[in-house]
Amino acid sequence: MRKNFYVFLNIDAVLLDPSLNILNSEKSNAKNGATMQFNTVCVEALKFLFEELTKHYDVNLVISSDWKSDMAQVISALYEHDLMAVKKVEATRNSSFNIRGLEIKDYLKDKEDKENFLIIDNETTDIVSFVNKDKILKTVSNKDVLNKKQIENYLVKLGLMKKGEKNLQDNLVKDELILG
Repeated sequence: MRKNFYVFLNIDAVLLDPSLNILNSEKSNAKNGATMQFNTVCVEALKFLFEELTKHYDVNLVISSDWKSDMAQVISALYEHDLMAVKKVEATRNSSFNIRGLEIKDYLKDKEDKENFLIIDNETTDIVSFVNKDKILKTVSNKDVLNKKQIENYLVKLGLMKKGEKNLQDNLVKDELILG
């Protein structure tokens, strides 16, 4: 049986990049039926993470964002951006103090393979006192959005990639460009 791996994902300033000037109006647009517009660099990085993790684990995506209050909209956007290569999509429960780290810790307490997780978030002050910082991939709005290099570095730390190793898809694209 394959082990589980949990990816905790914040939406704001991770997939919704404020530099695209959509973050402030995104929630009101979503309520009117508009689709959430994700940063393409972040989407590609997340797809790459899911592709690599699913080779070894059953990946569970856990929404730890304020967006969890509208999971239908989140799941619709994930499908639209082809980000559903995971076993399951869930959300953390709201804690009475709205402390994300506590919500994540509570989510993991009864899970199998609870040591296998990654938190992707731009705001970690309410997380670091509850989990090891090695389990956090911090993004910085407008500066260091989630990108493939961050994912590659994380996969190297996890032992799923060797430093400097490129995935097969990158090699095929380069070969196609050379031959094409």
